[in-house]
Amino acid sequence: MERETNRFIGEVRRSIDYYLTQATQVRSIRRIVLTGSGSMLRNLPNYLEKGLQTQIALGDPLARIEVHPSAEAAVLADRMGCAPALGLALGGVM
Repeated sequence: MERETNRFIGEVRRSIDYYLTQATQVRSIRRIVLTGSGSMLRNLPNYLEKGLQTQIALGDPLARIEVHPSAEAAVLADRMGCAPALGLALGGVM
Protein backbone atom coordinates (compact mmCIF):
# COMPACT_ATOMS: atom_id res chain seq x y z
CA MET A 1 0.00 0.00 0.00
CA GLU A 2 2.85 2.37 0.81
CA ARG A 3 4.37 2.00 -2.65
CA GLU A 4 1.08 2.88 -4.35
CA THR A 5 0.51 5.80 -2.01
CA ASN A 6 3.98 7.13 -2.84
CA ARG A 7 3.16 6.83 -6.54
CA PHE A 8 -0.07 8.72 -5.95
CA ILE A 9 1.79 11.45 -4.05
CA GLY A 10 4.22 11.73 -6.97
CA GLU A 11 1.36 12.14 -9.46
CA VAL A 12 -0.35 14.76 -7.31
CA ARG A 13 2.97 16.60 -6.86
CA ARG A 14 3.52 16.67 -10.65
CA SER A 15 -0.03 17.96 -11.18
CA ILE A 16 0.47 20.71 -8.60
CA ASP A 17 3.82 21.68 -10.11
CA TYR A 18 2.28 21.84 -13.58
CA TYR A 19 -0.62 23.94 -12.31
CA LEU A 20 1.74 26.35 -10.57
CA THR A 21 3.80 26.81 -13.75
CA GLN A 22 0.63 27.60 -15.73
CA ALA A 23 -1.08 29.87 -13.21
CA THR A 24 0.13 33.44 -13.35
CA GLN A 25 -1.29 34.67 -10.05
CA VAL A 26 -0.92 31.58 -7.86
CA ARG A 27 2.41 31.00 -6.13
CA SER A 28 1.59 28.06 -3.85
CA ILE A 29 -1.10 25.63 -2.77
CA ARG A 30 -1.93 26.15 0.90
CA ARG A 31 -4.54 23.44 1.38
CA ILE A 32 -5.90 20.40 -0.44
CA VAL A 33 -9.44 19.23 0.30
CA LEU A 34 -9.70 15.45 0.18
CA THR A 35 -13.00 13.72 -0.57
CA GLY A 36 -14.13 10.34 -1.80
CA SER A 37 -14.35 6.94 -0.18
CA GLY A 38 -10.58 6.50 -0.30
CA SER A 39 -10.09 9.55 1.89
CA MET A 40 -11.26 7.43 4.78
CA LEU A 41 -8.26 5.10 4.55
CA ARG A 42 -6.54 5.13 7.91
CA ASN A 43 -3.73 7.72 8.08
CA LEU A 44 -4.07 8.71 4.40
CA PRO A 45 -4.60 12.43 5.10
CA ASN A 46 -1.55 12.52 7.38
CA TYR A 47 0.56 10.58 4.89
CA LEU A 48 -0.45 12.93 2.05
CA GLU A 49 0.21 15.98 4.19
CA LYS A 50 3.70 14.74 4.96
CA GLY A 51 4.45 13.75 1.36
CA LEU A 52 3.02 16.86 -0.29
CA GLN A 53 4.12 19.25 2.47
CA THR A 54 0.80 21.06 2.47
CA GLN A 55 -2.28 21.01 4.68
CA ILE A 56 -4.80 18.27 3.88
CA ALA A 57 -8.40 18.76 5.00
CA LEU A 58 -11.23 16.25 4.73
CA GLY A 59 -14.08 17.80 2.81
CA ASP A 60 -17.49 16.70 3.99
CA PRO A 61 -19.74 16.70 0.91
CA LEU A 62 -22.84 16.68 3.12
CA ALA A 63 -21.82 19.63 5.31
CA ARG A 64 -24.43 21.90 3.71
CA ILE A 65 -26.83 19.33 2.32
CA GLU A 66 -30.00 18.20 4.02
CA VAL A 67 -30.70 14.52 3.39
CA HIS A 68 -34.25 13.24 3.43
CA PRO A 69 -34.77 10.84 6.36
CA SER A 70 -35.79 7.99 4.03
CA ALA A 71 -32.40 8.15 2.26
CA GLU A 72 -30.25 9.09 5.22
CA ALA A 73 -28.98 5.59 6.11
CA ALA A 74 -27.94 4.83 2.52
CA VAL A 75 -26.25 8.19 2.00
CA LEU A 76 -24.43 8.18 5.33
CA ALA A 77 -23.08 4.67 4.66
CA ASP A 78 -20.66 6.25 2.16
CA ARG A 79 -20.76 9.89 3.22
CA MET A 80 -17.37 10.77 1.69
CA GLY A 81 -18.05 8.82 -1.51
CA CYS A 82 -21.14 10.79 -2.46
CA ALA A 83 -19.20 13.92 -3.54
CA PRO A 84 -19.28 13.15 -7.30
CA ALA A 85 -23.01 12.45 -7.28
CA LEU A 86 -23.71 15.64 -5.33
CA GLY A 87 -21.52 17.64 -7.67
CA LEU A 88 -23.38 16.32 -10.68
CA ALA A 89 -26.76 16.87 -9.06
CA LEU A 90 -25.93 20.43 -8.07
CA GLY A 91 -24.22 21.32 -11.33
CA GLY A 92 -27.36 22.73 -12.88
CA VAL A 93 -28.46 24.50 -9.70
CA MET A 94 -25.52 26.83 -9.19
